[in-house]
Amino acid sequence: VAPGLAAFTRVVELVVHSSSAGLPGTDAMSLPLFALGAGAESWGLVRIGRHLSNLTGEGVHVYILDTGIFAGHEEFGGRVVPTLDLTRGRGVQECQPADSECAMDRHGHGTTVASVI
Repeated sequence: VAPGLAAFTRVVELVVHSSSAGLPGTDAMSLPLFALGAGAESWGLVRIGRHLSNLTGEGVHVYILDTGIFAGHEEFGGRVVPTLDLTRGRGVQECQPADSECAMDRHGHGTTVASVI
């Protein structure tokens, strides 16, 4: 692990139900779990040194194409601007400022994805 990079190791117990074999019992096994605090290995950020950058995200714009976004959610702090609506089955519709239903998330998935970003 690179200097200054938080990491932890934990052993997780995995319980496997063998119902497909017709046996009522369960088998337990332990698997090691390794996680990095910032710059997870799957992103390759450690390899290219990006985990050491002082990036703030300032000036970055992110666009979510999903089931819509609940723009009025307090966690977004007014930073969501509905622009296009593909959620009402009418093709691509440009959102109007007065239309609070434009790009509204009727399923919850888009709002969840946006909250991660």
